[in-house]
Amino acid sequence: MSLLSSILQRQLSAINNLLQKSVTNDYYDAIRGTDTEEREGFQRVTQSGLISPTRVRRAMYVAFSLAAFVGVYLVSVGGVPILVVGLLSILAGFAYTGGPYPFGYYGLGDLFVFVFFGLIAVTGTYYVQAVSTVASVELIPVTIPTGTVTVAAVVASIRQPRSRRTSSS
Repeated sequence: MSLLSSILQRQLSAINNLLQKSVTNDYYDAIRGTDTEEREGFQRVTQSGLISPTRVRRAMYVAFSLAAFVGVYLVSVGGVPILVVGLLSILAGFAYTGGPYPFGYYGLGDLFVFVFFGLIAVTGTYYVQAVSTVASVELIPVTIPTGTVTVAAVVASIRQPRSRRTSSS
């Protein structure tokens, strides 16, 4: 596979990863009643009724299936460690707002965003691109900015509507 094709494969995987987490979060927040009509911020398709919960759940499964499909190439390059990371990422996507103990509702969301979109994303990308046999501890400082910026973006998107409401009073 050419370098360009390989890069596109990893980018497709990253974009799909974000898509699947967003669709899953939208679905579970709506069916659990977390998103209500009083919710401020960006419109959520399930809660607002734009798309039925059944269709959003179906889209969630399609997104996770696409992730698995795209991940086959990454596993062929990176082996078992990438398979484990991929499966953990899929489970974390469900567990963020779904499952019996949704960690996004218990103050653990930022930590998991930092770990999966910072530490694991950067280290996994390095591992696959370098075809390294060991993801070195020396990589950890490089992952911190990515994880921190991602957490900051999530926090800003949640708190920004509240700040607007407070400052306009």
